[in-house]
Amino acid sequence: GTVPAGSCESACSRLVLPFIVLFSLGAGLASITHTPSFMLILRGVKKEDKTLAVGMQFMLLRVLAWMPSPVIHGSAIDTTCVHWALTCGRRAVCRYYDHDLLRNRFIGLQFFFKSGSLVCFTLVLAILRQQSREASTRTTVKSSELQQL
Repeated sequence: GTVPAGSCESACSRLVLPFIVLFSLGAGLASITHTPSFMLILRGVKKEDKTLAVGMQFMLLRVLAWMPSPVIHGSAIDTTCVHWALTCGRRAVCRYYDHDLLRNRFIGLQFFFKSGSLVCFTLVLAILRQQSREASTRTTVKSSELQQL
């Protein structure tokens, strides 16, 4: 078939502003977590291992997040293409996307990654609280032993 020029009418145009607000809020919250994650590394690691821990954090962040993210998002975007333009008999650029599928995949990826980071932060928080309780218990036991002497 043919694809007419111009944009298609959408009944969801009223949802653009709430989407922008929610997406901006999510991006803002994601950017706010960078410094606390750095502080968690500095608080939770022994003094002699801090430099290594910060280096490992940035290396893992680059390898597991910044490098594959464009590939994953690009793949998700490409799989929503409805009509590809052909150049020399090969796929060149997408002329028309399935907007509903694109929205669902893009927001789904964001939700998946942010939920995963929330689970990781919660796990780290639980471990740090457990370590804090154990340290306070050791301190209490040591002080009670000193009082008995």
